Amino acid sequence: MDRVHKAIIGNVVNMAHTMEMTVVAEGVETQEQFDFLARICCDCVQGYFLSWPVPEEEAVRFLSRHPQGVRLIRHVKGAELLTATSLIVY
Repeated sequence: MDRVHKAIIGNVVNMAHTMEMTVVAEGVETQEQFDFLARICCDCVQGYFLSWPVPEEEAVRFLSRHPQGVRLIRHVKGAELLTATSLIVY
């Protein structure tokens, strides 16, 4: 990710937060992307970095064990990044 992309993403996240919106970054595939989003206080992320698509049976088992869903909280230099994993059934 180059500085131009980082600047655009950072400004979009900042603008959304100014409007009191929650930001979900989709398509996160690398540790570098995840760490950058944490540093700029993105609220939620989803993508292959967190989970690949899972078969229907596995998704049903997971949801039955976690009826309220799952939130992972990662602390990065004083900020919290709420991480949500999408379950994609194929």
